Amino acid sequence: MIAKDASVESNSPSLESNNEHQTTLKPQTSVKETSSKRFSRRGSEWEILEGLKDGQRFDTKPLAYSGYLHKKRKWPLKGWHKRYFVVDKGMLIYGKSPGDIARGKIHGHVDIGLSVISTKSKRRRLDIDAEEFIYHLKAKTLEQFTEWVEQLKKHRLYRQHILTFGNGSSKMAAENNKISRGKIRTKAPHVARIGQTIWRPLPSSGPSSVGQYSGRFQPSGTNH
Repeated sequence: MIAKDASVESNSPSLESNNEHQTTLKPQTSVKETSSKRFSRRGSEWEILEGLKDGQRFDTKPLAYSGYLHKKRKWPLKGWHKRYFVVDKGMLIYGKSPGDIARGKIHGHVDIGLSVISTKSKRRRLDIDAEEFIYHLKAKTLEQFTEWVEQLKKHRLYRQHILTFGNGSSKMAAENNKISRGKIRTKAPHVARIGQTIWRPLPSSGPSSVGQYSGRFQPSGTNH
């Protein structure tokens, strides 16, 4: 049975986003246009994370990163609530705890490569605007805030690189690496299937073990 708190938190605009930041949806615009418009409204204390520039590449896949942040809600439980976040390959998901994430109880997810991320170091604030909804987040310490900003920068650039150029170059490099390392013909059929295995996420106690998150996250339902 899904917990009461999880039932009201969702990446659905009618629940999560409309309650936290009620706006009228506008026609979709590019990330650059959106960043420029929202930066002018934010003010000097807010900074917008830059995206991938024209011709720029960022094909180095960053390690997965996880930790607790506080997420703002307006209804029905107004205030800041502690949630566990995991960012992997440009996708950010969250739940109540590492255990919930491991069991697939995910409250929401967002593609940060397609979102506008603004930061406010003085307040340790992170706002992730995905048009349909906004995550208002806050770190407990300045050190945690700084680390999250750096991680989100890397994952956002990597995700935008994949969306722009695809991951064909990475696959080609991996194949070349296999050939150069061994040039061995394998007779074990199970070896070829390793790359197709879908690994379920495992509990994590911090950034040191987030490398275990290497598969597809499977939410247990639509309303969390």
